[in-house]
Amino acid sequence: MSLFSLAGKTAVITGSTRGIGKAIAERMAEAGAKVVISSRKPEACTAVAAAIVARHGAGSAIATGPFVSTPSPIATYIAMRYRRLRSGSRSAMTKNASASDKKSVM
Repeated sequence: MSLFSLAGKTAVITGSTRGIGKAIAERMAEAGAKVVISSRKPEACTAVAAAIVARHGAGSAIATGPFVSTPSPIATYIAMRYRRLRSGSRSAMTKNASASDKKSVM
């Protein structure tokens, strides 16, 4: 029994090659979403995306990465990779991991 359906939706999940991010990506794919796997390690992205595709079928996942630490290139890269997977519009963005310039906000 499924609690909800994400069929026809696309989800971008940062930090989705291990731990909580990977679990989120797997559950979203299980609910029918097409997932964009992202991390700093391209090999890990490819492995996780391949495992999701093996379980949920062709087109269910795509690998991205590596990310950089400035917002503009990240947004451009995600948009480029997302368009390759898209069948509608991006439906979800899970920011499970990110970069910081470590400067004080005060």
